[in-house]
Amino acid sequence: MIAERQIEHNQDVPMLLIGSDRFHKGVVGLVASRLVERFGRPACVIAWNARDEGTGSLRSVAGLDIGATVREAVAAKLLSKGGGHAMAAGLTVARTNLR
Repeated sequence: MIAERQIEHNQDVPMLLIGSDRFHKGVVGLVASRLVERFGRPACVIAWNARDEGTGSLRSVAGLDIGATVREAVAAKLLSKGGGHAMAAGLTVARTNLR
């Protein structure tokens, strides 16, 4: 699993970030929720389309307002669209903006 490899390479990784051309954008929220439940850290799951645009869903943990973070990234033009609340958010991002 991609998340397990991320943690193996860096036990202190603050957030899991997973994306694939094979993911369906309709399930990214469910997958992000399951990752938070399993690993106890925030997660972002992105489904990439043929135009290298990603539709993503984020889930958070107590103490981190993921919605505010996404809104700040939209304001900084790092994300095309996005919004949410403290525990869950959604985004649209160009692959070139994800570093």
